[in-house]
Amino acid sequence: MATANTRKITGKLYVRVGGELLPITSEGTHSVKGLGGLERETEMGLDQAVGYREKAVEASVETTIALKAGYSLASLIKIEDATVQVESDAGQVYVLANAWCKSVGDLGSDGRVTVAFAGPAWKETATSNQGAAAA
Repeated sequence: MATANTRKITGKLYVRVGGELLPITSEGTHSVKGLGGLERETEMGLDQAVGYREKAVEASVETTIALKAGYSLASLIKIEDATVQVESDAGQVYVLANAWCKSVGDLGSDGRVTVAFAGPAWKETATSNQGAAAA
């Protein structure tokens, strides 16, 4: 069994929706936002923090894809209950169950469009030793 390279830093994200690998571009936006669940907001007193409040927040991923022949933006925006999986080339794997397409951005003349998916909370399922090599 190979040993994970603990010096590897994430440089690429691979995003699957319903098991299908999205055609992610090398340039553009690629980010996992919030783990979902709760976010804490600090309450400040006169001279120090006195506590915090919690509020519910969504988990989401935003990525720029290449619009290839046969790919439908209209079908993406209709996604309402899908499993979204994000895997980094450093091996982290996150799964967002019951996710929906939050937005489909403007299509540029370069064939790129930014899409976003959201859901209740990310679940870190495993850390693989191979990254997304099997993508």
